Amino acid sequence: MLRLNPPPTLRRVATAEEIEKLVKENKISSISLRLPTPCNLNCVYCYGSKDEYRRLRATGEALTYNEIIETLNQAFNLGVNNISIVGDGEPLLYKVGQEDLHSLIDYINDKGASVILFTNATLITEELAKKLFKKDIVIVAKQNSPYPLKQNLLCGKSWAYSRLEEGIRNLIGAGFTRAKPSRLAIHTVICQQNYEDIPQLWRDWRRKNIIPYVQVCVPPLHKEEQKEFLEKYYVEPRKVRDLFHRLLKIDEEEFGYTWDPNKTYPIAALGCSVVLSGVGITPNGNVQMCAYTEHSLGNIREKSLSDILKSKRIKRIRRFKYSDGCFYGCRALTFNLTGNRFANDPFFWEK
Repeated sequence: MLRLNPPPTLRRVATAEEIEKLVKENKISSISLRLPTPCNLNCVYCYGSKDEYRRLRATGEALTYNEIIETLNQAFNLGVNNISIVGDGEPLLYKVGQEDLHSLIDYINDKGASVILFTNATLITEELAKKLFKKDIVIVAKQNSPYPLKQNLLCGKSWAYSRLEEGIRNLIGAGFTRAKPSRLAIHTVICQQNYEDIPQLWRDWRRKNIIPYVQVCVPPLHKEEQKEFLEKYYVEPRKVRDLFHRLLKIDEEEFGYTWDPNKTYPIAALGCSVVLSGVGITPNGNVQMCAYTEHSLGNIREKSLSDILKSKRIKRIRRFKYSDGCFYGCRALTFNLTGNRFANDPFFWEK
């Protein structure tokens, strides 16, 4: 009988005790930063817009590098020690004048904070993997399926599978999975196309000391796009619940890990505490509950981050008791579907 322990986690997930302290002191521990970048993939379940990226850069609405640095400085003063860089597009393509993603990561590290970089990994060469390994950084790469044709279909590129695999191999070769704890995770969204593939991926990741990041797919905000999403990609809550329990069984029987499927929804074995422990910053400076809850609570060009956090709206969000069943569910998903950030998550299963 294996001794059961908590699974490896990511620093962006705060404990209940940490959350209570942050809320009481009106501070945050993390920021999810959406950089104004293009993307080299065209994932079918993604509703990011290349036209929007070009518009933001052309009109000057996108935050400048200096504005991003100023925002980070404000965040550090509020207790932030972890920055998640999540896009909009592929963060490795970020470049403004002489500054790029590497200079941004170095600045964050110099301030004593760590970085979690979400990347599709298709641009990660052996040389780049070694360069990134020297920084205080955890990589969250991408993989949707172990099958080439399906992976290519979901990413919208015929070369996606081979490039994803190569990037992940380079990260492993550079030492990310030999670190203790592991500094490599792989993200996938649960959709109709890969639902049956995820247990196989999960086992493979665990065997390689890669942290699984399996997430319920957030539907788009706009109703027409929602309709297409529900028809093509939506997996009903009962099936998501069954999948989480299958993954738990794999962990308990094969790897000695245990976790609560209810409390770690919407990211299996990890959960998400961003709404209560951090904020999201969009490419034009809007502050949101998380990176993808498309509802601004203020803009850092108009108010300081500290003043935004003191607002009544933010305080209500962070002190609201959302649900006994799933802590607070996925607020991005809930808001996009219901228009009410305080509603119960409509994708969460009943006990």
